[in-house]
Amino acid sequence: MSQPEKYCLPGDYKENLVRSTMDMESGSTYWNAQRLANSINYQYAVYQYAIEQIRKHNFKSVIDVGCGPAMKLSVVHKACPDVSITGIDQAHPIEFCKTQHKFGQWLVDDFENPDAALAHIKADLVICSDVIEHLIDPDKLLSYIKTRVNPGGMALISTPDRDRHYGPGLMKSGHKDHVREWNFPEFAAYIKSRGWDLIEHKHLSGIRPGINRAFLYSVIYHFKENRPSQFDCNQAVLLRPL
Repeated sequence: MSQPEKYCLPGDYKENLVRSTMDMESGSTYWNAQRLANSINYQYAVYQYAIEQIRKHNFKSVIDVGCGPAMKLSVVHKACPDVSITGIDQAHPIEFCKTQHKFGQWLVDDFENPDAALAHIKADLVICSDVIEHLIDPDKLLSYIKTRVNPGGMALISTPDRDRHYGPGLMKSGHKDHVREWNFPEFAAYIKSRGWDLIEHKHLSGIRPGINRAFLYSVIYHFKENRPSQFDCNQAVLLRPL
């Protein structure tokens, strides 16, 4: 079995084996005003889907693994103010969250080398939005998420759909910071092979439609590159640990 096949990708898929998730230098210079304003627009639909599940299942707690500056978690908090929220990420975004948000618990951890002192942190719904494509070993992330789910709880994981972003047939990621990207059936196969019950698998918009910089830039970029529309190019899986 080739390395890509280990993760349910075609054998001739070209992985980008560069770990670009750990940011030890940029700090506040990365989360500048423009990136903060844009951050609420990316994967917005994932968090709306999370709100639906919180209300449907009467979940009382949420963990966001890879929360970034947590601008979308503020939307979740506004919609579900009685739900306990925990954001987990590396130090720089967590420092921002602690100073800017008046809700939530904010924790620093490395998903590939987790802190044993945080093993007790669990929730009814664990969100992980567009993180898994950045990791050299995504199995470690899936294991990390599984340990965070309360009995009877669920996980919600999103990632780009390679075929919808770039068209079918591309055997590599079109993003320089993504190690690998799955299409719809590949991702379902991968998730199921790692001991998860796949409750629902659906496409969602990767960017919040509307008059915002991120959406307008995406429309222009995809038009110039003759690529598919950005609408519904993300895939999300709702899961229970087996």
